[in-house]
Amino acid sequence: MAGVTAALLGNLDARRELGKVGTQSDIHLHDFKESGRDVTVLVPARYPDQLKCLSYTVLGADAAVLVVSEMNAAVGEQILAADAAGIAHGVLVLQNYIQPEQVAPLLKGTNLESWLVLTEDDWPRVRAHLAEAPERTDADAPVAVPVDHHFDVKGVGAVILGVVKQGTLRKGDTLYAWPEKVICPVRSIQCHDVDVNESVPGDRVGLALRNTKADMLDRGMVLAPSDAPLVAAKAGDAVTFTLRRSAFSKQGLEAGSVVHVGLGMQFVPVRLETAAPGPGEEAEVTGVLEKGLVHGPGERGVLWHVDNAPQRVVGAVRFS
Repeated sequence: MAGVTAALLGNLDARRELGKVGTQSDIHLHDFKESGRDVTVLVPARYPDQLKCLSYTVLGADAAVLVVSEMNAAVGEQILAADAAGIAHGVLVLQNYIQPEQVAPLLKGTNLESWLVLTEDDWPRVRAHLAEAPERTDADAPVAVPVDHHFDVKGVGAVILGVVKQGTLRKGDTLYAWPEKVICPVRSIQCHDVDVNESVPGDRVGLALRNTKADMLDRGMVLAPSDAPLVAAKAGDAVTFTLRRSAFSKQGLEAGSVVHVGLGMQFVPVRLETAAPGPGEEAEVTGVLEKGLVHGPGERGVLWHVDNAPQRVVGAVRFS
């Protein structure tokens, strides 16, 4: 079965219950195996100081666990982030005698209303529930692998880590790192340190690349065929997207405001050219990118207002 990527939110001390630690940066990766599926848990280790690691975490996840040890603004922000990212499969773990009725008002109208709720630390059940996340189903689409880490390995060369977003990836494929379209021939594929000849949507992979230098790559690049149906917008380009604004996002966002688009492993500043819709409303919004952005048709992201702590989630965005 294909792998699962899950987000850990709330009390990050729970990471010790969610498998062994692997790669560590601003996001930490933990791994465990459950019911025949490999589960990778993304931990936003530098949140709340660095908002972008929360963006990477919720937008890279098929499922999530939110561990509430105290009622505070960060919990509310993470609930809105998971909802804006569209995470429909998850589990809420309540600690320190917090009761479901205390968090219910924060969940109302969000995807989290349908999550499993536990009032005690039942970690075997949490792990089992995360492993039941629906599989990604777009194995026949063009391959797309967003890069979340990259480095050089002595004797091997450039290696990237990421999750197969769509398509069937095969050893020997020639992909390109968008937006620059750096050529990336795939020398070998590993899934959780095991060599494989192909991988499918949901699999977490390490790809050894032939004749590619790691310093030519960056987090947020997307490995895909040269003719993939992706849009590679450059800094200074205008972009238009549909924004479904959170009912809790009440700050004024007029033309000229600077916000950030979170899209996969990208976190890109955008200067609005049109005003954002009001709380709970939906409308098309146009802005000018201050950094390049790669997106596919219908891709979903999250709009963030970094300067509006403690509630920095503006809402969900979708590109045409």
